[in-house]
Amino acid sequence: MQLFFSTDRIPAHCKGVSFLILFILAFFISRGHTTVGSTTSGFTGDKCLFDNFSSYKSRPDTGGGILPLHNFSLSVTLKENIVQLKWLAENEMNTERFVIQRSTDGANYTDIGFKNPSGPINILTEYNATDDILNFPANIVYYRVKAEDNRANYAYSNIVPVRLFKISGINLWPNPFTTDLKISYDAPANSSLDIHMLDNSGRVIMNTSYSVNRGMNQLSLPGVGKLPSGFYFVRITDKSNNEIFAHKISK
Repeated sequence: MQLFFSTDRIPAHCKGVSFLILFILAFFISRGHTTVGSTTSGFTGDKCLFDNFSSYKSRPDTGGGILPLHNFSLSVTLKENIVQLKWLAENEMNTERFVIQRSTDGANYTDIGFKNPSGPINILTEYNATDDILNFPANIVYYRVKAEDNRANYAYSNIVPVRLFKISGINLWPNPFTTDLKISYDAPANSSLDIHMLDNSGRVIMNTSYSVNRGMNQLSLPGVGKLPSGFYFVRITDKSNNEIFAHKISK
């Protein structure tokens, strides 16, 4: 193909630009409609390179937190030596299984059980599991639930710590008790405590709440003098950090 292009009437300062345009035009005409890359979209040149880059950037990440779960939350209760776990999940699309995990330090977790998802999409579904910690070696155990799909994507619930034995900072006395039961609690921050008292069969016989200030607090449980003799469990939840303290007492 011959190109006819006259530069007689083009100002001198524009001729350099004109020759550059002519060169680029001739280059693309000579290449025809050759495409770049492996796409079949019909775009040519740099457009195909842009499309390839965009698809690379949108590949699914294999890190956590990308499953489309809503309201994914865990709560636990302690009855004697049995930890009862309950978690909620909504919009379980692509979720293949729930993995129950336990830790002694809150950082390194071990899988202790599995549950398959059963909830319809966009319906809040409740799941339950239990863990026997009768011979657990640590004073505190941490729980979380991991949701996984079949492409190695995952998401975690919140972490819930449970204290299993008497620790410094909290004390119930006297034990055995007769007419009253007191609690000494060294709170790490201003908070509120949920206190449940259970009989030996696990039935809740008392449920009360207290506001506490940072530092040492002295509390008293009302009405315990009317309870019959026997063994009881007191479960205390600090709402500022969701730590749970469980104590076995007697009358």
